[in-house]
Amino acid sequence: MTISSAADLKNVLFSSINFLLNHREEYLYHPETAFTRTKDISFEKTILFPMLAGAGNVATELMDFFDEDSLPLPSAMIQHRNQVRPEAFKALFTEFTGKLIYYGAAISKILSRKWFTPFFKNNRPQEMWLK
Repeated sequence: MTISSAADLKNVLFSSINFLLNHREEYLYHPETAFTRTKDISFEKTILFPMLAGAGNVATELMDFFDEDSLPLPSAMIQHRNQVRPEAFKALFTEFTGKLIYYGAAISKILSRKWFTPFFKNNRPQEMWLK
């Protein structure tokens, strides 16, 4: 596999997030109950939100990140984030960058591409959305 498009990069990122979820006992405070029910705030969204949030307050950033019909309260997002151990973000970075190197992606080449920008809905094709 080579990484040559935003879709490839997105697949690698979500594969790395699934790695964390498959090792939930290491990365969640309460692995037996956390993120076991289907909710608007999934594990993937909980991990992605701090990565993609800007410098605004939580409420403003949630409006950019979620659809209007599934917009959670800021306190709900913070409660979900607090279920994830800080080590999970370090592990995600290590897993993701390790896969980029393994698949032969030149990080400088990826960073220079126009498609490596925040994947919000604004001015982006739908296939590039992370949500």
